[in-house]
Amino acid sequence: MRYALFFHSFIWSSLLYAQPSHHEVTISSGHFVLQGTTNLNTFECTLSQTLPGKPMVIKTTSETREIRFEGLELSYPVAEFDCGLEAMSQDLRKTLKSDTYPNLLLRINDIRIKNEHQEVAKLTVISSVSITLAGVSHHALVENGLVINHSEGALTLAGTQYLSMNDFNLEAPTKFFGMVKVNDELNVSFELRMEVKSLD
Repeated sequence: MRYALFFHSFIWSSLLYAQPSHHEVTISSGHFVLQGTTNLNTFECTLSQTLPGKPMVIKTTSETREIRFEGLELSYPVAEFDCGLEAMSQDLRKTLKSDTYPNLLLRINDIRIKNEHQEVAKLTVISSVSITLAGVSHHALVENGLVINHSEGALTLAGTQYLSMNDFNLEAPTKFFGMVKVNDELNVSFELRMEVKSLD
């Protein structure tokens, strides 16, 4: 029963009774990072959300230590990723086809607690997510995600995952007449602070 405390009011009713419940979720702050490498060095592009987003109404259901979500989808404007140099930021936008597909979408499908014998304040979880980039959706399993409970109505969800540009039918760019080549693999990480209200 100890795992039932995680997310507090967010999933308490669904974990106890295995019945669908509804919550209003607001992303109060967020941080998204794309890390990659070239044949010469590494690069990092970040996007930070500092203002609360629009509240979402989501449905949660549970089974054993797994919680499933409907409607927990987040949108990130690709044009706001900052790679440190404007030329690199422009290259990223071009590579990710931001003119045609301006937003990166992150949908959190479910979360499973890896071990119920954990401290409630900080839990290691496995999370199933879907990422839509340049119009292509890709499913990924975040093996070592974290849920940090700040209070009854506030928590942070964080995770990191390696993805391939090929997963999204993207071609890694080549710069400087082919002398600098961006490698296909990207390390994608996110950290989201959520404010949660029960609607049931």
